[in-house]
Amino acid sequence: MSKYTDDDMFRDRTSEEQIRRREARAQKKASGNAKRQKRARARRNHALGLLRMAIFGILCLAFLFTASNIKTILDLKDESRRTEAALSDKLREKQKLEQELEVVNSDEYVEQQARAELRMIYNGETLYVTKDAEEPDEGSGAKSTAPSIPEETPAAEKSDDAAPKDAAEASMQKGKP
Repeated sequence: MSKYTDDDMFRDRTSEEQIRRREARAQKKASGNAKRQKRARARRNHALGLLRMAIFGILCLAFLFTASNIKTILDLKDESRRTEAALSDKLREKQKLEQELEVVNSDEYVEQQARAELRMIYNGETLYVTKDAEEPDEGSGAKSTAPSIPEETPAAEKSDDAAPKDAAEASMQKGKP
């Protein structure tokens, strides 16, 4: 006979059914775990996506700030070059003006200007004023006042203490009006 009784068989069936139920529950649980795992993976991927977007945004902002700073630096360098060029031009102009000042302050230049512009002469010299060959147009309003200055008289005619005088004074000394 069989070693199992009806009760035992009932118990075995019940236990088989329980085992099947347990396996079904385990499968449900496993599929539930898979769904939970899937959801957890989706949440992680979503969080990683947000993190990637935040990092990308921060990098974009850093790039913008860096680009604007680089532009500012380049603008300042360009301005510095232009300022240095202007300074160089001004220094050349200053040097030229200092040389011109030396020439203007020289006795020779002062004498030349006194003779040409003010018609001053030394004692013993004669000033000849001639009319220029070319008369300016009447409409131009320019007058010809440039005197014709003769070459210097020989050094023997000049006295050591002779100083330039106005043409009017020179003619008065000679008795001419």
